[in-house]
Amino acid sequence: MSPSDSDGCRPTLRVLRECLSNPDDWDDPEQCRSIARNDFKNVIPLSSLKHPAVMAGKSLTSNEDSGANLTIFKHSVRARLKSIWKEVRSEQWRGLVTQPDTGSCWWLLHAGLKRTGDKSNVYDQVERLGDAEIKSLYPVQDDYDLHALELSAMANRRWRMDCLTILIDLIANAASSSETQHPAELPPPPSRTVSPLNIEIELVRLNYDEDPAFETPVEVLLSLRLIDWDDDAIRQAVVPQLVGFMDPQKERWSVRTVRDKVTVYSVEITEARLSQLTAAVELGAMEETSLTGSIVAPTNNSAHYVAKGTLVEAYVDGMEVRALCGQWFVPTQDHTEKPVCSSCEKEFAGLPSA
Repeated sequence: MSPSDSDGCRPTLRVLRECLSNPDDWDDPEQCRSIARNDFKNVIPLSSLKHPAVMAGKSLTSNEDSGANLTIFKHSVRARLKSIWKEVRSEQWRGLVTQPDTGSCWWLLHAGLKRTGDKSNVYDQVERLGDAEIKSLYPVQDDYDLHALELSAMANRRWRMDCLTILIDLIANAASSSETQHPAELPPPPSRTVSPLNIEIELVRLNYDEDPAFETPVEVLLSLRLIDWDDDAIRQAVVPQLVGFMDPQKERWSVRTVRDKVTVYSVEITEARLSQLTAAVELGAMEETSLTGSIVAPTNNSAHYVAKGTLVEAYVDGMEVRALCGQWFVPTQDHTEKPVCSSCEKEFAGLPSA
């Protein structure tokens, strides 16, 4: 289990529905509304929810000494529960958290506001419960089932990001090499045993100088070869993102089979577009603090340079990402026909070599 799978505290479904059900209490109210609709796809991992009681436990990990500095909730000791409960705090919000098993993730079992002398005070609520009711606050099977689905979704997301990162590196190598063909092997999907996922990038620079009537010459033929891919489900899971990353307009692509089990996806792009893709690799090696700049209103006028790490994550999730110039945009938008941002080019040229 990676750190991202087990960091923070994970609220139980009961806590979400009974304790954290008011959208006004959330930093991101839409997350609360999604949960009310039982739509968890866009809010995972639950340990990263934008509610003060959840964020108060963001420093917790599955490490044995995690939470050692937290105050013990004494009532859990008196009730002789199977694990010690501890308190997390964020302003007036209080959360009661525990690790049901050593090395497991932390669970948020109850949450509320500290209101001294008020019956709704979070501590008084719990202390009025009987031992059996307190024990019922532990995660139930529905919680563990949702957690398993979440871990699976996160593992698949990381796999797609890893595949996309390999593709970006491969394109960068091809752009700076005299060789036209560059092979690589993608990692297998999580919990799957499959034949090697062999790919190959072919980059051929074109020459239209002999045709002055060609007003907007494409300068590079970029091809992605899938070699001996037997599993259609895997192809459908990752290929659209790989192909769409290079050029999101489906009508530009040509797809052909050159021999048994070798599929070739080809697209013609400009050198400016190729520069964007290769710059992602170089920017990915820079410190995050190098990507400075004020946040400006998103516009659709230019194509931007973006660091590889943020670009891959934003592309997979369909989220906004900050360009080198400081502007925010969604990289799934089509930037292939737009002029490259001059501010991005200037900033990139001024960066030290990676």
